[in-house]
Amino acid sequence: MKKYITLALILALALSLCSCLNTEAGTALDKQETTDNNDVNTDISENKDEKKEVLDISVTKVAPIDVVEPFYEDDIYIYSFGNPQSDYTIVKYSDGSEQKLVDALEEGNIKITDLDTFGIKYFTEIKPVENPVLSYEVQQSNDYNIPTDLLPMIDAVELVIVGTYDGTISTYATETAQIYSIGKVSNFQIVKGEASFEPKEITFYGGALPVSEFMKYVRPDISANRGFDKLTKLEADTKYVGVPVTPYSANPIKGVRYMFLLSYDESTGEYIVACDGFGVREINEEGKAWNPDTETFEAFPTE
Repeated sequence: MKKYITLALILALALSLCSCLNTEAGTALDKQETTDNNDVNTDISENKDEKKEVLDISVTKVAPIDVVEPFYEDDIYIYSFGNPQSDYTIVKYSDGSEQKLVDALEEGNIKITDLDTFGIKYFTEIKPVENPVLSYEVQQSNDYNIPTDLLPMIDAVELVIVGTYDGTISTYATETAQIYSIGKVSNFQIVKGEASFEPKEITFYGGALPVSEFMKYVRPDISANRGFDKLTKLEADTKYVGVPVTPYSANPIKGVRYMFLLSYDESTGEYIVACDGFGVREINEEGKAWNPDTETFEAFPTE
């Protein structure tokens, strides 16, 4: 019996000793993990960059000429001053440093809205978008009051020219929601008629506008019926309304030579393309004009 009691005491003592060792090891491990985490957090805090506070933005000199000066642009807008003053608009920081406005904007040290905070006046215009995706469409009318075959059409219109399209310079809408574009024409020759002035610019039905620009032209009830008055400013500036491009659209491409069949509008002083795409016909190397109906080039008489 004494033998068994002695063995039991020895076993209990051994178990007690192991428990103490495990507790000390666990405490040491906990302490090590806590110390490591504190080290990491401290390093992050010490390495974090602090943004300089903008104390003031001011214009040190006003240029004596009224010339619009674009000074910054983002994905949507172009920002301009009413005169050349970007070099004289200085940003001052809390650390005593200074920086020109354009540099501060490009480096992201200030936002464009900081100019509003400090009373700096500027103008905003929507950045032009080439071939924008249309969110809303304005349909073109195919109800023409003259024939669209080439020879009868030449007889029906007042002026026919052949020239190179140099690109669209502006787009506008009427109060009844018709959209027109104005483009430049160069190196042209008159095929029929007499121009009251050199037709260096032609107007055609087509194009696209940001909704916000479209709303400036059309009647308020038209905008309300389309729900445009419910759009946010950003939505109205980035969503486009326009005439969809079809094989029968007047959609001249810059650098391409065309025959333009035109009528003169005395009320506006514009030469307007007749019958959409039938009035803008590409000219090939043989000097023939495109026919949208047959999708072929055809010859035409010249005076």
